[in-house]
Amino acid sequence: MAGTNRPRGSGTDLYRYRHPGSSHGDDRHGRPLHRLGRRPRSRAQHRCNRFERPHRKPPPLARPAFLHRRRWDLSQPQLSQRCQQGLAGPRIVSIPPGKPFFHASTTRAGRTMPLRLGVLLPDSTFIPRFGKGYLHALKSGFARQGMAPDLAIAHCGYNANTDELIRAAAKLVVEQDVHAVVAPLNPRMAGRIGAPFIHNGVPLIAHHLGEDLLAFEDRFDGLFLHGGNAWLCQWMSGHWAGSHLGPRGVSFAALHDGGYAMQSAFAKGFQAAGGTLIGSRVTHSQRWHEDCSPLLDEACGETPDLLVGLYSGRTATSFLSHFDEGTRHGIPLIANHGMLTPEVLSEVGQQALGIHSVALWDLGDEPPETGDFVADFKRTIGRSPDGHALMAFESALMLGAAAKGFGNTEFTPEALRGSLIQTQVIGPRGAIRVDAGEITPATTTCALFRVEKNGAGQIDNLRVRNLEIPEGYQAAYAAARDNPLKGGWLNPYLVG
Repeated sequence: MAGTNRPRGSGTDLYRYRHPGSSHGDDRHGRPLHRLGRRPRSRAQHRCNRFERPHRKPPPLARPAFLHRRRWDLSQPQLSQRCQQGLAGPRIVSIPPGKPFFHASTTRAGRTMPLRLGVLLPDSTFIPRFGKGYLHALKSGFARQGMAPDLAIAHCGYNANTDELIRAAAKLVVEQDVHAVVAPLNPRMAGRIGAPFIHNGVPLIAHHLGEDLLAFEDRFDGLFLHGGNAWLCQWMSGHWAGSHLGPRGVSFAALHDGGYAMQSAFAKGFQAAGGTLIGSRVTHSQRWHEDCSPLLDEACGETPDLLVGLYSGRTATSFLSHFDEGTRHGIPLIANHGMLTPEVLSEVGQQALGIHSVALWDLGDEPPETGDFVADFKRTIGRSPDGHALMAFESALMLGAAAKGFGNTEFTPEALRGSLIQTQVIGPRGAIRVDAGEITPATTTCALFRVEKNGAGQIDNLRVRNLEIPEGYQAAYAAARDNPLKGGWLNPYLVG
C-alpha cells in the first residue's frame, strides 16, 4: 500500500488491537490490518491475547568457551562422555600430576611447566592388567627420583599400526608439548615412526623385550632402544645347550611366540657351540589351549638330545601341562625365561621340574638401591612385574636423573636427550646406561636358571650359576643386527 495509508504516530507497528467480535485485526486507529498490507489473523490466533509483540529474532548467544578447545583434548571436564566417545583417532588423555616433589621447569611457548612425558600405551592379551602395571612402574621410578611428572597418554591398540602410531605421536609431541615419549614398541616398528620425533627433536624411548633387532641404518637421532635382552638370552641358551646337553635339538614354539627373531637367536647360539636343530614344531595356531602330546611323541621319536620351548602365558601353561620329562624318554627341555613365570609355575607344578632357562634378571635378587620395586608391584597390581614394567621403571629412573641435572633452570627436549646419554643409574638389573643408542645393563654375564623346589618346598625358578658371555657373541649380534629378519610380527612381544 501507499505510504499515505500508514498509521501515524510512533510505535504503531509494535502493537495490534482487535475490536470485540471482529474477525480481523485492526490497528489502534480502527483501520483493518489487511488494508495496511498485513496478513489478517485468524479467530483462534486472536483468542491467545489481544496485545502481543511481533516476533523478533533473539541476539546470537556467545559460543561456549569449551567448544573452542581442540577436539583431541579429552581432559576438558566440560566434554560429555558421549562427546568423548564420538571423537575419531587415537584417544589422548592427560593425567594431571599430584603435588610433585620436584619440578624440572621449562619455558616453551612462553610458559613454565613441569617435565611432561608422553606414553604410547598398548593393550595386551597375554599380560593381565598390562596398562596399569606399566603406568605404576613409571610412577614408581619417578618417585624414587623425587619427581611426579605430567603424563600424556595415547591408547593405540596393540602398537602395531604404523599410521595410528604416527598420528598419536604427532599429537603428543606437537599438541601436548611433551619433552619425551616412552612406549612398548617392537624395534622394527620404532624405526618406522620416527618422523614426528625427528622434526621436533623429541626423544623416543622404545621398550622391547629384545625379540627383534634394528639395523643402525633404520634408526634415527633421538631413538633410545631400551631392551630386555631376550635375543642375548636366547643366544646364550643355545650356546649353553650345545655345550652341555648335546648337538641335536628339536624346537617347539607357539604361533604368537615364534614370529620373532628369538628362535633364530637360539639356533645361532646352538650352532656356535656345534649344535644343529633337526626339526621344529609350531603349536597353538588357533587357540590358547592345545594338546601337544602327539607332536611331542613324534619329536622324541627322532631321538634328539634336547627340546627347545618358546612359549608365554596361557600357551606356556598349556604346553607344560602336556610335558613330562619322565614320559618323554628323559629328554631335557630348555625354555625361554618368560615361559617360567611364577604364575605359570604355580599352575603346572611339578611338570616344570628340571627345565633350564637363561636370563639377565632375577626377581629374587633386587639391589637395595631400587627399594622394594618387586614387592610393591606385586602388592599393587597383583602379579609379578613383567619385562615391560621393568623397563618402564628403569626408564623413569633414567629420565628422572637426567631431568634433575637441570635443577630449576630451563631445558628443552634436545637438552634432555643430551643429558640422558650421559646418565647412569642403578636398577633392578644393576647399572643401567646408554650404549650406542641402547639403554642396557652394564654387565657381561647372564644367569642360568633351573626349576626346582625352594627351601619352602614350592616350585621356583632358581639361579644355578652365572654364565660368561663368550667373545663370539658380539660378532654374531652385529651380523644379526645388520641383517635383521624382515618377516614376523610388528607388535611388541607379549602385546597383542
